Amino acid sequence: VSVLANHHQLLSRKNICLGNGNKPTPIDPLAIRYQKRWIGKARIGGRFYSPFCNFSKTERLTTRIDGEKIGVWDFSQLCPNLLLLMEDGRDEEPGLFAASDIYDMPDYPELSRSANKTFINAIFKSESREVAARFISTAHQYWDLFEEEWMYVNYSSNEKRQGVPVWPGASLKVAEDYIEAFLFRHPTFYDLAFKGLWKDLQLMNCSITEEAIFKATESGIPILPAKDEIVAPASKKKQLEQILVDSFHLVTQNKFSNHGPKMIWSTI
Repeated sequence: VSVLANHHQLLSRKNICLGNGNKPTPIDPLAIRYQKRWIGKARIGGRFYSPFCNFSKTERLTTRIDGEKIGVWDFSQLCPNLLLLMEDGRDEEPGLFAASDIYDMPDYPELSRSANKTFINAIFKSESREVAARFISTAHQYWDLFEEEWMYVNYSSNEKRQGVPVWPGASLKVAEDYIEAFLFRHPTFYDLAFKGLWKDLQLMNCSITEEAIFKATESGIPILPAKDEIVAPASKKKQLEQILVDSFHLVTQNKFSNHGPKMIWSTI
């Protein structure tokens, strides 16, 4: 609570606006007041939310802080990389099909990376192969006008569907084939799938963000978390990068001192 209270006090002292034109729109202070939300109970998840997180990515990239352009640090494949590090102390896959992007599935060229990320994360977070297959088989897709990309959602049997099925027809068999294709292409994860470890990984992810919020606030750097992204003044790129790396090592108790989180910096 104190971390977020101090964070909001810092943000409230800044002139934070949206828009590239001559008359940028000030962001309401309540839209950048963050809360930590848990899934069910404490220690499961704990993501940081504010209305700012609901702005489209296009809008977020037009943010100006005290008139300065912003940039975005984006954690890339953080949870799968944590799995690899915990398994054998390295953050890259060995083997014939080793790829820089764990969410790359050449066997399914019709699927976007976002779709693969949804399905592969289901493999990691489910407690059995059967549960993962049922989860993947219910996937629907729809075009998000705000994010300007396809979104993928999964449903329980009683929920009203939005969009169209990703797997029309024999969806359960197709989902099982997808799981087998992923494990064949990424055999390193064979013993890490269906362990229900995702709750712990989400908690670590959120703890890294919390530590980064604390360190950035202490350093007087206004940051705006949004999903796995951190929006910040472009001039603070290097300083914030070091904060994120330090936060990663603090949360993981320096067990992976030879490795750091994979991050991507982007600007408009």
